[in-house]
Amino acid sequence: MSERRRAARKPFRVYFNKYIAGHPHLSRTVDVSTTGILVDTLLEPRDVAPSFAIELTLPGEREPAWLWVRSVGRRGGREALSFVNLGAKDQARLRRFVAQP
Repeated sequence: MSERRRAARKPFRVYFNKYIAGHPHLSRTVDVSTTGILVDTLLEPRDVAPSFAIELTLPGEREPAWLWVRSVGRRGGREALSFVNLGAKDQARLRRFVAQP
């Protein structure tokens, strides 16, 4: 998996759910940017759809963000996900979080 992200990344370790075929699967974030997220996969089906929803709560936020993502690479237990069609509210939330020291 080659590094393709150009946006600034922020280390971020939290558990969250990936919704694959309507079922939640626990994963853990590694880092996040305004364009995508790198995750450690835990237990999930082998054949995963190319795109799916995730439920992610950012620090300081009361409500989780429901984000649509697309898998852009996998190596071992790590997966790179790209955000797809983010709304203005979610884009702003991600920008604020990544910009925090």
